[in-house]
Amino acid sequence: MGNSFILRFLNEHKDENIYQKDIEKFFGLKKSTITSILNSLEDAGYIERKVGKDDGRLRRIVLTEKGFAMNEKVHNEFETLEENMFNLFSEDEYNNLIASLEKIRNYLEGKDD
Repeated sequence: MGNSFILRFLNEHKDENIYQKDIEKFFGLKKSTITSILNSLEDAGYIERKVGKDDGRLRRIVLTEKGFAMNEKVHNEFETLEENMFNLFSEDEYNNLIASLEKIRNYLEGKDD
């Protein structure tokens, strides 16, 4: 899993108190995996671990300005990539692709009709 997913998650929840356990639960990953990812993000200056307001033993995970900037950069790059990819398809091909992907998603979610 890429660090960009963690940055995006933190950006989307920037007005909430997010702790490591919240990230573990959301992504369904082990504590050791998230610890490693957070350590690399902290070393790069993208996040900070701040003492919890209600419990000094807990550390809130917050994006730094550098983290917000990197999240924005990655988001823009993904948008450009997506735009370029879908320009490869005709309108009919695009609609068929979307229908096929929705069918796969429904199957995986147990909504196979």
